[in-house]
This record gives sequence, structure tokens and C-alpha cells, in this order.
Amino acid sequence: MTYAISWWLAVQVLGLAALPLARRLFRNLPDKGYALAKPIGMLLTSYLFWLAVSFGLLANSRAGIVLCFALVAGASALLHLYTGRSARAGASVRGVVQFWRDNRGLIITNELLFAAAFGVLVLVRAYNPAISGTEKPMDLAFLNGILGSEYFPPLDPWLSGFAISYYYFGYLIMAVLTRLSGVPSEVAFNLAIALIFALTASGAFSLTYNLVRRHREGQKGGNALPTAFGALGAVFVAVLGNLEGVLEVLHTRGLGSDSFWQWIDVKNLATAPVSGSWIPTDSWWWWRASRVVHDVVFGVEQEVIDEFPFFSFLLGDMHPHVLALPFVLLALGLGLNLLWSKREARWWEMILLGACLGGLGFLNSWDLPIYLFICIVAYGLASYRRWEGSGRGWLAEVLYFVVVLVTLCFVLYLPFWIGLRTQAGGLRLVLLVKTRLHQYLIMFGPFIYAVVPLVLYRLWRVETALKSDETTVTGRRLVLGSAAVAVLVGLVCLLLIVVKLYLIALLLLLIVAGLLALICGLHRSLLDEVTSSASFVLLLTVIALLLTFGVEFVYLKDVFGTRMNTVFKFYYQAWVLFGVAAAFALYYLGPWTKGRRRVPSTLWVAGFIPLLLAGLVYPVLATHNKTSGFEGTPNLDGMAHLELAHKDDLAAIHWLRANAEGGQIIVEATGGSYTYYGRISVHTGLPTLLGWGGHELQWRGNYEEPGKREPVIETLYNSPDPGPTLSLLDEYDIEYVYVGPLEKSTYHVSQPVLDKFENLMEVVYQGGEVTIYGR
Repeated sequence: MTYAISWWLAVQVLGLAALPLARRLFRNLPDKGYALAKPIGMLLTSYLFWLAVSFGLLANSRAGIVLCFALVAGASALLHLYTGRSARAGASVRGVVQFWRDNRGLIITNELLFAAAFGVLVLVRAYNPAISGTEKPMDLAFLNGILGSEYFPPLDPWLSGFAISYYYFGYLIMAVLTRLSGVPSEVAFNLAIALIFALTASGAFSLTYNLVRRHREGQKGGNALPTAFGALGAVFVAVLGNLEGVLEVLHTRGLGSDSFWQWIDVKNLATAPVSGSWIPTDSWWWWRASRVVHDVVFGVEQEVIDEFPFFSFLLGDMHPHVLALPFVLLALGLGLNLLWSKREARWWEMILLGACLGGLGFLNSWDLPIYLFICIVAYGLASYRRWEGSGRGWLAEVLYFVVVLVTLCFVLYLPFWIGLRTQAGGLRLVLLVKTRLHQYLIMFGPFIYAVVPLVLYRLWRVETALKSDETTVTGRRLVLGSAAVAVLVGLVCLLLIVVKLYLIALLLLLIVAGLLALICGLHRSLLDEVTSSASFVLLLTVIALLLTFGVEFVYLKDVFGTRMNTVFKFYYQAWVLFGVAAAFALYYLGPWTKGRRRVPSTLWVAGFIPLLLAGLVYPVLATHNKTSGFEGTPNLDGMAHLELAHKDDLAAIHWLRANAEGGQIIVEATGGSYTYYGRISVHTGLPTLLGWGGHELQWRGNYEEPGKREPVIETLYNSPDPGPTLSLLDEYDIEYVYVGPLEKSTYHVSQPVLDKFENLMEVVYQGGEVTIYGR
């Protein structure tokens, strides 16, 4: 509990430091970006720290972090003071006090939501804390590697002598919090998952709240509806599961024929145990929800990943796509703020935009183009509105904005881009597989139910307005052009249906409808709608549809050679966009919105309730399964499981943490990915000669260096000859040789080899079956 409070306080301090800055930056949002102050404070403090340590200006220490925090806090206060209407400190203080008075209920709601979400996931992690299995060891290795590196770029703990070649900013942000809070890394790992969940929930709440609040401007009712739908947005993005959970319940109950389950074709579901109960009994049933899309080529299965946020939080892997979630919501908040801006972006705003959006490239590079594009379009719509749709001045303004912003996104993070080595190998065509419509709806069904009427309603509203303005040449052209496009797209969709490409037909229809609504909405008679909440949500919907549409045709080539990763990364962001859009759609088209027909809108909302309940089946049952029904003693120590199966290793790890210096190289057994190999470097952060070789291949795009090291490690553990061993120890600057049960079983280490190590080095640690040799 003490560690959780320390972690929570560290986040609060960073958020409070950035709050004055957030209020200025997000001045166009009703909540003034209150919930976004935490991620922006974390990002800016970590960015300054990374930059200073990378250029050798600061050491990787708590003192350096505190200094960077002080700089962010100072800059935030000065910005708040000197960009307001008055440069007097008293006026600035009064503004803060007035903000509290005006938004006290909202602030309390935000903090309660954040604390509740954080507390719930802390509890979940406490009943399932082990940092083992899947890719958790990799994540802990990066966290410890960053903590143990004197300067940046941080040392790769699984390839000594090399820096991490991965987008590691999220790990660095968590390392900053780890050091600032004084929490051990094995506990910080679990608290980080809980934090990301809480920030995702509060970020989605903020975004949806602002959309609804802005739409209700001038209407009675206060904050009740914006708060209610903000909470719904948080549930949709952070908590809701896909519909695979319901299918698990039906299957384990024994409902549905064999042919039905073969048609559903969720990977391994048809062969899962049938218990006759309503609760799935196999221990990893919840994993299948991330394998709903099932590609089969000529009878050969191809792995496809379709994770969604709650699956990630439950799984507990601290991966970049998870670590980036609060910051993609920050980016959406920036985009919404740009849309509602009544003037051009100032120089300090451009720098902050570049730091926040550019940070996505460092956090999870897949996200950068998506959210950069959304912000550019949002700024373009705002500029078009400011220029009242006339002249070409707005185009010049937008072009200048694009050039400056894109430049800043890359220049501000230039050290990272220069050092990055990647497996990406360009675009490839998807030829032999297409996602089946029912599997797509299992994944996104509740969202599609909500956003389809929104897209069609917006198109109908725009076309109706244009028809009433057909006296203008532009209005007539837009109406005729829209009709022609609709006919053409309709014919294409009919052809796609004939060849049974139902999903592509549906997505194409929705994308074109959404684009027509956006483009036709630029007509001068509709200028007031250009920067509306509904327009922004329509933009998010179209982008989400395009992301899920694009993976049917192209993928980014990687070492796997399939569309697996592209579906994974694009579906993940589509979930976020769909989640926010669906929450707003339920408000916008619901009976509580002025001008809606009460009976049909009520029936439509009522029809969504079963889908919502179906989506909640997964988080409830999967959490119960993953935590073993919350039985046992809660514990946040991610290394505690080693006490049972690997207590000698655990004791040696504690010795190394206390005695070895950061960056010193250790040799241990190397082996396959997703195994216990590399465990010493994982838990200490000390670089080893080679950890999970398969992952090094993924990160670097080739196996040249890892391939050289495998025989070196075999020689060290197999050869009794001291000559080659001494040469290799010198060549790779090896400080420690670790001999434990895993080394003995992997290399069949003989007594002459042990004698060799004793002659060349000294025994610095001996405990149980573990001996560590040092020099």
C-alpha cells in the first residue's frame, strides 16, 4: 500500500506542475485540459530528462529528474503568468482560484475516477503480480536496463555493448516515476500497468466530456450529461471487452452446434472444454479474445493479433502500445483544442505540439502518423472556419502549420530517430486473406452499432442543408456530385457483395458516407458545423474505419511476413477512436439531445444496452479467471514467484543488485523467447551477452550480431581451455559469469569448466546451486 501511495503522489506532483501549462494550452476545452495535465507533466519531465542525459548534461539519477521537474514546473508557472490577459501574478493566482470554484465538481469527479481506476487495477495486479510468461520479462529488462544506464541511449540488457533499438520512451517515463517515487522496479512494473489504466480512463472521460459539454453550450442541465457520457467514454475505451467473452460463455455452456462454432472460427474456441456451466473453466480462455480474426491460407493458419485495451491491462505486458495509450488521448485532446481555436497557433504552442505529438513516435511509432494527421485535419478545419471558407489564405496557413509541426516532431526527438534500427521493410499487399464480417463485428460490434447511425445522420443533415441552398452553384454541384458518388459506390458495393466481400463493402460504404459528410460540410452555409463536436467525432470515425479497412489490402512488412502486426497496431488505435466516437454518438442521437424524436431514439439506445452488457461479460469473467477469484494473499512484488521455483536465482539477483555496478556485463544462458532464459539481466538490468535472440532479430531487423554470440556463450560454458575463454572475456568486456541450474542444464557444464572459471576469475558469490565468478 505504501508503494502505491508513493507512486500515486509522484504522478500527482508531476500533474500539478503541468496544470498551469495545461490550462493555457487547452484553453479552448471546457475542462481546460485538467485530466490531461498528468500525462503532459509526465511526458515533458521525462523528455527534458532524456535529452539532458543523452547529451551528458545530467546523470541518470533522482537529482537529475528533480531538476527537470523543477524546470517544467517553473516554465509552466511562467507560461501561465505571461500568456494570460494580465501579467500580474495576483491576477494569475485569482484565475486559478476562480477555476477551482467554477470546476470544483469536475475536478473532484476527475480525481475520484483516476483514484478508483488506479485502485482497482492495483488490486487486480496484486492478485496476479508475477513478471513471468508472455513478454513481461522483456518489459522488465527494458525498465531495469534504463534504470541501470549511466547515460542514454540506455544499454540493451539483452545485447551487451549495444543500445536499446526500440521505441523505449514509455519505459523511460515509467523509469522516471520509479526513481522519483523510490519504488522497487519489480513493484513499479505492476503499478505502471495500474497507472496506464487510470490515465486511459481519465483521458477518455475528459475527451468525451468536452465533446458533449461543447455541444450542449447554452443549454440547461449543467454537467450531469457531459459527466455521464464522459464516464461512458472511459468505460468504452478502457474497460469494455469485445464480444468473444459472450461466445466463451455460450460455448462452455454447450450451446450452439459444431457447425456454428466452426463458422465462428475464433482460434481454438471450437475445441475449448464444455463444462455445462456459464463460466469458462480453462485457465487461459480469456486469451482467445485477442485472436478473433483468424486468417487461414491454403489450410495453414496465420497468426493475427487483435488486442484491445482491457485485454492488455489484464495480460499485464508493459508494451509500447499500452504505455502510449494516455498519450494518444492527450493527442486527441490537442486535436480537439486545435479545432476550437479561434487564432493561429503561437510559437510556444507549436513547440508543445511538437513535443507531445513527436513523443508518440518515441512511444509507439505506429501511432505518430495517425494522430499527427488528426491534428492537422483539425487545424485545417479551424483555419477554414476562421477564413470563412474564402480565399486561399487558409491553405497557406495550414501548409505552414504542417511543415513546422512535422519538422518539430522529428527534430525534437532526433537522437532517437538517428539511433533506431528497425525491422520495417515497406508495404506489402494482402492478397489471400480477408477479414470475415462476423469476426469484425465480434471485435467492434457495439461500436459499429453506435457510429453507423451517426455517419448516416450527419450525411443526411448535410445533404438536407445543401438542398435548401441549391440556389448557389456550389450547393447544386455538391448535391449532384454526392449523388453521383453514391451511385458509383453503391454499384461497387453490390459487386463486392456478389463476391462475398461483405466487410469491405460495409466499410467502403461507411467511409465514403463519412467523407462526403465531412467534405460537403465545408460549404459556406454550414460553416458553424465545421468545428462542431459532431464534426470531430465524424473525423475520428472515418479514421477508425480507414484503419480497419486498410489492413484488408496492405501491411507493413516485418520479420513475421504477414499482416499480424499491422492488424494488431491499427485495430488497437481504431478501438480508442471508436470508443470515444460511440460514447458521443449515444449522446448525440439519444432522446436526451434537443431535436431528436423520442420514440425511435429511445428504442435505438435500448437496442444498444444488450451489446453493452455483452461487452462487459469479458472484463468481469476474465478478471475473475486471471486473479483466481481474488484468492490468496495480495502482493505487488513481481519477483515474489521466484521464491517458490527459483529461490537460488532470486538470492543471487538480490546480491547482484546490491554489489554490481550498472553497465557491468554478465554472461548467462541464452535461449528461446518467452522462456526463463535471460532472467538475470531481466531482474538486474545488467547487460548480458545475449538474451532472447529472436527478439533482438525483431528489434534490429537482422541476426548478424546475435548469431555471432551464441557460439561464444557455448564456448564459455563448454570449453575447459582457459586461452579462448580469457580472450572472449576480454573481447566482450565480461565482468561476471553466472553458473546456475539453467546454465548447467543447458550447457551440461563440467567440473573442468568450473575449475577454469575459478582459475581465471574469483568466486564472488556462492549460494545453493548458483555460483557467480567475477574479475
